[in-house]
Amino acid sequence: MDDSEASWSSEYSDSLKNNISDAFSEPSTEDFHHPGFHLRKIRKMYNHIRQVLGLCDVDLPSRKTVQSAKSQLLKKTHCKEKMSVSIMGNPITTVIIQVLLTQCSHKVARGGLASKSLNFFSGDIYKFSQSAKWLHQHPRDLRVQMINVGDKSYYIYEPAQLKDGNVVVPIYFYIKGGIMFAKVCKLNVFVLSSSEVQISIFGDLDFYASDLKEIMAQDFLKPYIEIKAHDGRLLADKCRNILLENSEEIHLPNEWRIKAQGKMIRHIPLNIYSDDTSGNLSKQWNKHISICMTLSGLSPLYSNQEYNTMFVATSNIASALELCAPVIEELNTLSSTGFWAYDSSLNEDVLVMPVVLLFMGDSPIHAEISSSMHPNVSLQPCRICCLKADSKKEKATANYVQRFIGHNSKGFQAYQLIKRMN
Repeated sequence: MDDSEASWSSEYSDSLKNNISDAFSEPSTEDFHHPGFHLRKIRKMYNHIRQVLGLCDVDLPSRKTVQSAKSQLLKKTHCKEKMSVSIMGNPITTVIIQVLLTQCSHKVARGGLASKSLNFFSGDIYKFSQSAKWLHQHPRDLRVQMINVGDKSYYIYEPAQLKDGNVVVPIYFYIKGGIMFAKVCKLNVFVLSSSEVQISIFGDLDFYASDLKEIMAQDFLKPYIEIKAHDGRLLADKCRNILLENSEEIHLPNEWRIKAQGKMIRHIPLNIYSDDTSGNLSKQWNKHISICMTLSGLSPLYSNQEYNTMFVATSNIASALELCAPVIEELNTLSSTGFWAYDSSLNEDVLVMPVVLLFMGDSPIHAEISSSMHPNVSLQPCRICCLKADSKKEKATANYVQRFIGHNSKGFQAYQLIKRMN
């Protein structure tokens, strides 16, 4: 070996030792929780492995080559990624859901997509848009917010004038028999003075409440912003844009009317699915937790197609709850603010309002999500009801045992509340 080769070998050996030292050194607590720490760690470990394998004539691509290929793949699929660190310190990369949903405006992808609940009183129930949760079990801020009748928009919890002159407040919008309907309640008006009135409605109105009346959407005449009182003044001015529901003030107009700026709102419920897949037949190693998403409004004919299943995230080290954290955080933001996307069926921009209809998973995933992986020692042993104990000692008390078997102290049935992942 000549001097140049010896010098190169010495430098290569020193570089390799430095990479090993950097890759496997113990981090400080501050560095461990830094968002970029794990990414730098992975890069250093990859460079170390690449150098070691290079001694065995195994040529791995450089990190820049891998990054370039990854960028090209994201560009071709029109996707963007978001990186974060879980509460357990594991790096997590997720696809930005807003970008995925923006692509759903394509005519092929949204074939048969329903954006309103279908209220079928007869016939087979075969798709999610016929579910009770979509129809009336969502909280007020996650329901279908508006419909268009002609060139006018009508929103829930906003007064609307009918063709017969009555003023009502829509609470639910839905489709029945291919026709748009609304469940409305009576608007109570109290005259405070010649220039001021107080308007109110009954609160906590269930879909089947007797105080709600079903009307066809075509019976609407004027939206809230156009209704005038007998003296010619706008109702919005006389009520000071406040609607009372059980003494709770609801500010008018509906906040989604302001956000939509006169455009259509697309209410898009989502089905989220998580599964653990293994890389071998024994299912003991290389386990990956994956999260996928489909549009609830698609009929089974379309929702079962592979191109309508949207991949969101995967990891072989993070748990399902860790993966779900950034996904739920983004969905919470999108469901409260919405985002703009182009709708090919309308040939215009629409405000998309995504909400989670349900979370699906196999038995292990469902057990983890519901915090009931080991029912015999879990403080929340049931995946369905809200049965829980504050401590292990409480599980031995008579009160807990009675709730466990669903009976009260007198022996009568006492049903537990059902868990809801709203």
